[in-house]
Amino acid sequence: MRFDLDIKGDRAAIKVIDQLGDRAVNLRPVLTDIGDIIEEGIARNFEAGGGEFGEPWPALATSTLERKARQGLSPEVLRAMGDLEASLTGGEGAVKRVAKFQVRVGTKRYVARFQQQRRAVIGISTQDRKRIFRLLRRHMTP
Repeated sequence: MRFDLDIKGDRAAIKVIDQLGDRAVNLRPVLTDIGDIIEEGIARNFEAGGGEFGEPWPALATSTLERKARQGLSPEVLRAMGDLEASLTGGEGAVKRVAKFQVRVGTKRYVARFQQQRRAVIGISTQDRKRIFRLLRRHMTP
C-alpha cells in the first residue's frame, strides 16, 4: 500500500511531515529497543519473585519444596533448572522477532503457557510502558 500526500504551503511544515513519514516507514530500530526493555522487565520479574506485572508469585507448597530438594533443583519459584527464565531473557529457546511494525518477545518453552496462567512471567510493567512510550515519542519526533 502506498500513500502519497501533496502539500502546498509552508516549507517547514512539509519538511516535518516528510520526516514523520520517514520515521513511520520503519519502526525496527525503536522496536529492537522495546524488545530489550521487555526482556529486562521479565528478568526483573524473576529477580523479584514476581510482582513486576501484578501480584507477587505465590510461595511453593511444602511438598513441592521437598520434591525439588530431593531432585537437587532450585527451591526458588519457577527456577527449577533456570531454563524458563533463560529462554525469556534472551537465552536458549528465546523468541525475539523484530519487524518493521512489531516486536515479539517470548519463549519456545511449552511450559510457559501454563505458568503464565498461575504466575505472570511475561508482561509489561507500568514503568516499562512509560519508557516504551517515551522511546516511541522520541523516535517519531522530528
